[in-house]
Amino acid sequence: MRRILAGLAVSTALMLPALGQLSDPGRNGIVKRTDANRTVAAIPGADYQLPLIAGTGIVLVGGVTVSYDTAVMLTQTMAQAGTPMKCTDAGESGSIYSCFMRPAARDYTDKQLVIFTPGTACAGGPTLLNINSLGAKPIYKIDGTMDPSANDCRAGQPMLLLYNASLNRGNGGFEIASDLKNSLDSLNVGSPLASAATIAPTAPLTHVNGTTQINRIIVPPQFAQRGFGGCLRLIPDSPFTTGTSGNIALVTTAVVSRTLEMCYDSATAKWYPSY
Repeated sequence: MRRILAGLAVSTALMLPALGQLSDPGRNGIVKRTDANRTVAAIPGADYQLPLIAGTGIVLVGGVTVSYDTAVMLTQTMAQAGTPMKCTDAGESGSIYSCFMRPAARDYTDKQLVIFTPGTACAGGPTLLNINSLGAKPIYKIDGTMDPSANDCRAGQPMLLLYNASLNRGNGGFEIASDLKNSLDSLNVGSPLASAATIAPTAPLTHVNGTTQINRIIVPPQFAQRGFGGCLRLIPDSPFTTGTSGNIALVTTAVVSRTLEMCYDSATAKWYPSY
């Protein structure tokens, strides 16, 4: 028995290298040998550099290229192009739209931004958008209550929409945050108004006739929101005047056929004439 045990000890000694004869791992990207002959973890950037393919963010590991799934991973190029937020209309009517985001959106998220490009111009009035078949949601003007006008979206012109979960009685909807068009704006021309103590224009451009002094202009809801305002253009067909007993800041006399722009500031609750 003693001879057997002794033989095993000799065999084991021959199989194991003597202390200090272990192979040095060197700087292999995982561990390194210190000056004190200790093995410690290597530090990326200080002890070794990752083998990157220039300009791609792809790493070569052991000669194998570790790539990424471009369907789900966002690159700087994709971000600059706005790809994650783009949703192009599938060519529906001017009141019911559908579009598809890639990768497909799984749900509507509060404060979600969408760059929507309609295939057909808005008809005006109630307007719905269905993204990736998640369900049709209404589109509103920036005030979150008014339906879009006919000129609020145009075929082929991208527009920025903000999803607001509190709209539509808590069922969610989109607000037109801004448009991204670079063409000339067209404006709705409203029905002519007779000058009176109080007038209520319903379009950006409105003809006004008569000579009665105007003291108050009804404020459109989208102008009245805190921190907002807006401008209307009155085209005088008669030399009416404005007074300051209502919500107009200055007295002025309109000049026939010379556009009078009235800009409203919600902070002061006043209209300011352009002349």
